[in-house]
Amino acid sequence: MMRKAIVDVIIGNKEQCAVNTYLVEAVACLPDDIQKLIEYHEWSVLEEDGRRKKKELKAKVIPSLAIDGELCFEGVLPSLEELEEAIRMRCR
Repeated sequence: MMRKAIVDVIIGNKEQCAVNTYLVEAVACLPDDIQKLIEYHEWSVLEEDGRRKKKELKAKVIPSLAIDGELCFEGVLPSLEELEEAIRMRCR
């Protein structure tokens, strides 16, 4: 059985910033075969746990997305293809 990649998404206020919403939606829109490869965690910097995770990952801007503790996309929205490839590379 393939191990699951840990996907951490660090966001701010989804209601006030569309970019945060888009990144969360991008992960939600991944095909089922990719969804089965990940364990997803969403962190908001509006909460203490989110601020702690942002600091732990050394993220400088939000939104940010890390896979297995490695920042992959910081302050940018990856295409679904880029996101899928980043996940697949870590699940081999």
